[in-house]
Amino acid sequence: GVALDGGGARGGGRGRREGRRRGGAGGGGEASAAATMGDALPCTTLHWHAQAVECLNFTADGAYLLSGGAESVLVIWQLEEGRRSYLPRLGAPLRSICQFPRDEARVVVAGADNAVRVVSLASLTVEAIVRGVRPATLRPLPAAAHPAAAIVAAAVSAAAATATAAEDTPNTTTAAAFDQSSAAGSAASMVQYHPQPTPAVAFDPGSGTVALAALGAALQLYDFVLDRHVADLDVAPKNLVSGDGGPDEPMEPYVSHAVFSADGSILVTVDRRSDRAMPGMEAG
Repeated sequence: GVALDGGGARGGGRGRREGRRRGGAGGGGEASAAATMGDALPCTTLHWHAQAVECLNFTADGAYLLSGGAESVLVIWQLEEGRRSYLPRLGAPLRSICQFPRDEARVVVAGADNAVRVVSLASLTVEAIVRGVRPATLRPLPAAAHPAAAIVAAAVSAAAATATAAEDTPNTTTAAAFDQSSAAGSAASMVQYHPQPTPAVAFDPGSGTVALAALGAALQLYDFVLDRHVADLDVAPKNLVSGDGGPDEPMEPYVSHAVFSADGSILVTVDRRSDRAMPGMEAG
């Protein structure tokens, strides 16, 4: 059997996820019999992934195991000799790997950028890419972290406090209600929320395409008439860094504004970082 450890030596072990496949040379009956007898099945652990393993697949001949995840790297494990090869910088975290039905030398890899890549295992190259409209560039705030949640929590707390005070002094109902309203208003005013600009969308009059903000401070040019991807434009190129979403993760860049000149010959953009507390600092 094979156990793939999702927290390898490259990264501190954050976000570990372990995918296991156990089995013996025999069929399921033999495996059940061995388990009943208390015999431990042999298991080999493979280490490399620093982040969560999102997809696994075997090649058709069973000689290689393919894995991928948040690192945007396709890892090819040679199981017999314990060697591995890599196809890095695929542009987005990997979500699934599919084997070609009648071609053992090629696989299809689906990424988080809504793109499908045809990969040659023989040459370790990307032979073709089919792209759709890129997904949203900014991650939604968790419900508990949304400013509205803080306002509601503060108001409920103030209401509970004033209700307790009203029970202790029944003749001050009107005053308690006034205190409750003013306390909730004060709590709401203490929560300062400055919404950040939404990702850019612009129309290119020269080519007739739509420019959409994409991951990594980039723009995707998309032909909405023919429904096809045209090109990618790196506004602020950067190295793709995977993280676990914690405070130490680099802030996510994106293009907030984009405008074309009347003839489409000039493009002006503004790129910025998503609003997030810096490492080691409290959000104020």
